[in-house]
Amino acid sequence: MFLRTTTIAVAGLPLSTIVGCNKNNQDHIHCQTGEDILGPFYRAEAPYRNALNVLSEEGTPIIIHGTVRGGADCDTLLAQETLDVWQADDSGAYDNESSDFKFRGRVKTNDQSFYEFMSILPGRYLNGNEFRPRHIHFLARASNHLDLVTQLYFEGDPYIPSDPWASQADTGRIIKLNEVDEVLTGEFDINLQLR
Repeated sequence: MFLRTTTIAVAGLPLSTIVGCNKNNQDHIHCQTGEDILGPFYRAEAPYRNALNVLSEEGTPIIIHGTVRGGADCDTLLAQETLDVWQADDSGAYDNESSDFKFRGRVKTNDQSFYEFMSILPGRYLNGNEFRPRHIHFLARASNHLDLVTQLYFEGDPYIPSDPWASQADTGRIIKLNEVDEVLTGEFDINLQLR
């Protein structure tokens, strides 16, 4: 089975180290991962799958994994919930029409709130006169939580500072990629806010 059954341990970490956590005046914890634009390329009803490169197109292989948590404590496991994921291909183009839903998919968290998918490093594309940095879109949904539209970016991308959205991203959404057996791997944990 492609999904791992391990959990990412956060026990013992100070609350402030969890992505985006802070307390307001009522001591209620807010830890929602930062929001981002939906963008013009979202398509509903992508198939459930953990491999987004369905036609084995050229590109640098990546594996993205993480946990999805929520609740008032920022640490409640959100098992069997859905992430809608979409991205550009290696050349920076989105599949907006084909029945293949290339580089798109819905991924479910397992019983330990873990998710994982395989794809390729997305290409950059022009937004006006500037390139958008490489990024992957997420729409996270879980019962009793607010829907979250966000994007992850990659450390060291030279176009992050000039991008109006990536330049505002909290550090938890700009992830480091490590190479393991010629595949880039990155961890992106998502926290949802209760309704």
